[in-house]
This record gives sequence, structure tokens and C-alpha cells, in this order.
Amino acid sequence: MSIELIVALISALVAMSSATMSFYGQVHIKKLEHELVRKRETETKEYQAKMLLKKYRDPLLRSAFDLQSRFYNIVQQEYLQCYYSRSKSDWNREYAIISTLFVISEFMGWQEVLRREIRFLDLGDAEESRQFAKLLSNVQEAFLSDTIDMTFCLFRGHQRAIGELMLKDNNNSSQLDCIGLAEFTEKIDMPEFSKWISNLKADIEKLAEKPGKHEERLITVQHTLIDLIDFLDDRDIRIPKKYRTKINFVREV
Repeated sequence: MSIELIVALISALVAMSSATMSFYGQVHIKKLEHELVRKRETETKEYQAKMLLKKYRDPLLRSAFDLQSRFYNIVQQEYLQCYYSRSKSDWNREYAIISTLFVISEFMGWQEVLRREIRFLDLGDAEESRQFAKLLSNVQEAFLSDTIDMTFCLFRGHQRAIGELMLKDNNNSSQLDCIGLAEFTEKIDMPEFSKWISNLKADIEKLAEKPGKHEERLITVQHTLIDLIDFLDDRDIRIPKKYRTKINFVREV
């Protein structure tokens, strides 16, 4: 074999090796670029989730606490018997009904706020996002479940309707808000309100008349709310641990 041929073969092999290395190098670079883009997208989604949670953490936490506290007082502290059944004050009786309707409706309002905010965001697969969504879903499921006593049962559409009615027109702010107790009190007798909360009012009266009965849903919801509170305030900064007692569950016979 001539020297010229040997040199040509070596040159060809070197060229092929260089081309192969260049090809795989470009593939590797493309792979790294793709992974970098995915990482940035994930970090952006996680950031959006954290900002959304930070934006509405306090009002959601407060409304969850107020609702679980009222259910706890109804079941454990005879709230409705003290302020409705045995009270001779018309004001106390009216307040017991209205304030209970309000804490339920206000929580539905903040649920609706979160639903509206989240629908425009792709929060990705961040663990914190998944956990938060699951805890909110657990509260919704506790209200709508038809496997227990139907007292205080609110199906998903019913929850949304109440939540929509609680939203406040806040043109001067990018943050959605809910109406307060005074405005709620003025509106509950309006047809658009009363059609959605009249059954809840009847259920409150039922609980007042038959203490110890029809409480399974209240207990179930209260447990899911405590779990949500533990997530929203995991360092016990806003709500001390001693105010997060779950109601002892005793199934009705």
C-alpha cells in the first residue's frame, strides 16, 4: 500500500471521527439547553405558585380558622344551644344564624378567589402546589360527600355559587376580595342570595334543635380545615397550636 493511500485513509478516519464527535457534541449541547429551559420553566411555575399562596395566605387562613372554630363550638361547646335554642335575645338568635352562614360563605368566597386565580396559571408539579391543591380539594369533598348525613351538604356547583356571591368588586386593586359581615347581612334576604343559603339556614336550625345529631359532616370538614391551617401556618406563627384541636369523632348510631 502506498504512503499516499495510507495518509488518505488516516485523514478520512480523522475527518469521520471529528464529524462524529461534533455531531454528538451538538446533540449533548441541545440536550443541555432543553434541560435548562425545562428547569427555568419549572422554577417559574414554582415561583408563581409561591407568589399566589403568599398573596392569599392570610385571608384564606383566617377564614379557614373562623369556619373550623364555629364548627368546633357547635359540636363541642353547644354554641347553637346557648345562643339560639335557649337564648331569650332575638339579637343573639339572629346573630347565631347569620354569623354561622357568614363563616361558611366567606370560606367559599376565598375558595372561589383561588379557583379564579389558579385557572390562569400552570403551577406545574411543585410539591407545595400539589399539597395545597389536595388540601383545598379535601375540604370541598368533605362538604359535597353524599356518603354521610346530608346536613350541610354542598355540592361543588353550590359551593361555587355561594363563593361567587361573596366576591367583592375591587376595581382599584389586583387582589380579589370578599364582602364583609355587614354587607353579607344586608344581602342574605335578597333572592339571589337566599336561594343558595336557605338550606344552610334550615340545617343550622336543625342542629340547634337536635344537639348531638347530624354533626358528622361538621366534624369531617373541621378535620380537613385543621389540615389546611397546619399547611398554611406550619410554623404556628399566626394561629397557636392550642387552637387547632380536631373534634373527637364519634359516629352516630
